[in-house]
Amino acid sequence: VKGKIRHLFVNRKIAHGYELHVETTDQIVHILGVVARQADLDTVVAAAKEVKGVKSVKTNIKLL
Repeated sequence: VKGKIRHLFVNRKIAHGYELHVETTDQIVHILGVVARQADLDTVVAAAKEVKGVKSVKTNIKLL
């Protein structure tokens, strides 16, 4: 999931200024941190859900 988020940034799918921490436990991904826009939050969550083996995504992401 970390690589997927980095890929989103490199391909300009999420704005500069994001700061996210990702942990995975028992196929549940926890994403914490900040992003610039609501669209970035939605994009990150959708991308995490697409990763093979991920059962669910929990977030505590705030907007700048």
